[in-house]
Amino acid sequence: PVLNQGVDQLARPRLVLHAGAILRLAGVGHKTGGKVLVDPACPWQINVGERSSTGRVRPTAIVAKHPDAALQFSVEVRGSIGVRYMQSYEKFGRLKLSWKCPDLGGWKILDGWHQDHSSLPVNERIKAGSGLCKIQLLTLPGLEASRSSFKIEYISV
Repeated sequence: PVLNQGVDQLARPRLVLHAGAILRLAGVGHKTGGKVLVDPACPWQINVGERSSTGRVRPTAIVAKHPDAALQFSVEVRGSIGVRYMQSYEKFGRLKLSWKCPDLGGWKILDGWHQDHSSLPVNERIKAGSGLCKIQLLTLPGLEASRSSFKIEYISV
């Protein structure tokens, strides 16, 4: 059966905000000559062309390396927020993702640390409100003070 996209809000494709789009929405990044430049005062930076210890290219992502690194932006949300982030054994802490929508607000803590000696992509889907929502990303320290980094590949709304 064909879904009527005018009736079924979930039938529409989700908007995927990659690293550069998140930084531009937050007002701290702009595109010049195909590259995203980030305000040097911003605690979140863009990570492009990084390679793993085995030589594999890692995806472009935004990364914060200190606790209390905040980033805020507004975007249309339709009931849920998806986040693809990295977990790692080395220096990765936690992130408080909060949202305030016209009909619902809330927050969720995402943990970027895991014990295996490898990086692991994680997909998280969080029930949220709908409409023009204010999203905030705030890094929190991990259980050890040295665990304060957090890396996000994309956010989908």
